[in-house]
Amino acid sequence: MKKLKINLDRPYLNSEKIESKQNFNEVLNGSEKLKKPIWKKPWFYGPIGVASILFLITIGVDKEISNSNINLNDKTITLNNQNTLPEDTKCIHKPLENLEYKFQTFSINTELKQIIKLSSGTEITIPQGSLNSNSSEKIEIKIREFETKIESFIAGIPMDYKENFSFESAGMIEIRGTRDGEEVVISPSKPLKISMVLSKNPRNFYFWKLDESKKEWSNYPSKFKKVEAHLVENSELPTYTKIEKQLNGTQNLLKENNRKIQELVEPNLISYNLPVKENQHFDLDFNTKEFPELERFKGMEFEVISDKVAYDKSFTKKTWSSVELIKENDNYFAVFSSKEDKFKIAVRPVLNGKGKDLAELEFSKSYEFYNKTKNELENELKSLTIKLNLQQLKYNEILKVIDQGYMNGVDNKINSSQISVKENFKVEFTISTFGVYNCDKQISYPRPIDNEIIFRYNNLNPVEIIRAFVFDEKNDTRYSFGAIKSHRISDLGCFDEHVNTLLVIDREGRLGYVLNFNSSKINNGILKINLLDKKDQKLEILAKLIQKTSIES
Repeated sequence: MKKLKINLDRPYLNSEKIESKQNFNEVLNGSEKLKKPIWKKPWFYGPIGVASILFLITIGVDKEISNSNINLNDKTITLNNQNTLPEDTKCIHKPLENLEYKFQTFSINTELKQIIKLSSGTEITIPQGSLNSNSSEKIEIKIREFETKIESFIAGIPMDYKENFSFESAGMIEIRGTRDGEEVVISPSKPLKISMVLSKNPRNFYFWKLDESKKEWSNYPSKFKKVEAHLVENSELPTYTKIEKQLNGTQNLLKENNRKIQELVEPNLISYNLPVKENQHFDLDFNTKEFPELERFKGMEFEVISDKVAYDKSFTKKTWSSVELIKENDNYFAVFSSKEDKFKIAVRPVLNGKGKDLAELEFSKSYEFYNKTKNELENELKSLTIKLNLQQLKYNEILKVIDQGYMNGVDNKINSSQISVKENFKVEFTISTFGVYNCDKQISYPRPIDNEIIFRYNNLNPVEIIRAFVFDEKNDTRYSFGAIKSHRISDLGCFDEHVNTLLVIDREGRLGYVLNFNSSKINNGILKINLLDKKDQKLEILAKLIQKTSIES
């Protein structure tokens, strides 16, 4: 019997070497060049051929039995065809090399207690001396918070638990600490404290840490906590209708406030018959019987109304034979005359002496009242504007929930009058090592689709898909298949009754998608895929694909 040759120390193949040899098209082309095997030639089918087939079947059965368990010097080698990757495959592996979900970077002074506040409301507290540092250089804290499925997908965060479960996330954060590119150590006696805002009620959720060496999630101690109010049904807190009325009421108050500000008249010197310093003024005799309304202005002066017309200011230096006060349509004019010339200018009476002093006192009081009223109205305007903005945000939030037709993850249409407020949640935990932390619930993987699938971009030739991702809207999770997962492409499946989006990556790194994906999309074993242009491979566009908005399949 022919001896088996077993190479126990064969050269190690890493993931890059394996992927470079997986050329599906080359295999197909090579198969066309092979000569016909002996058993396909006409002369083979005779007594010799039949005997040969029986002989080969016997050897094949014997070989299958012997190869399944080979004993060599009391050492057992088990052969299998599992689709596993080499140990050098990274735990966090970006599916698209040209797209990255970036970190927020914060510079930390290790000599002081530091608190990092993210826009989501999440807080990271770094105690004084928590980060060991042999250098005076500041440490960089890099943080990524994942609020959507597409963000964790772009970052390459694995969302599988064991073999048959995927995670539904209520909140996830990745935190790293480095100095000069090298990871720093957290003092076990002074761990970092994290208070992370959750997007869902964490009931039936657990908290996990990603073990990047073992490439798996493990339970992690944490504490859930209720915080500020948010949307919910059937509460005694303000409902949609009440918030709408409050919003309308605030808008009416703002309109009234603006009307009062616009109608507010600033006191001026002219209305109090007080002189304006820059204007020319002079004495002018007149007959009180002719101008009885000026009786109270005895001893007064007249001031030139200079804002109406340009005039020659040197007229006061000229010699006039007479000066006369006249009135035209309730306006006063001084007319200066001489043999050679005549000059007419608009004037108004202004107070002087005691009358001027009393008028200035009244003007001062009036101006003080004006400023006080104006400041009060402007402060009220600011308060009402802030109040209106907060009410508008709450109102928009409720409208968003109504438009989506969901409440608390339940797939039921709701009545707008039933919506009010619920409590948000946070999870609090401490860390002594940097990494990825997640609040998750396990969701079972779907059964594979029975039919064998041929992937095509529209009507082009079949394409080799190496990775596939099913985004399940109802379960709010992602199922992953292909090169970097234990689930093979042939295991591709989904829950047909759910709304799903399929993203695929081919051997050449191109990205394709199928909206409203389910088994009915496969016709005669063929699944048509829409190719996404590389320039459109952006977070916002992929998010729209996942949410089925503005893009038609």
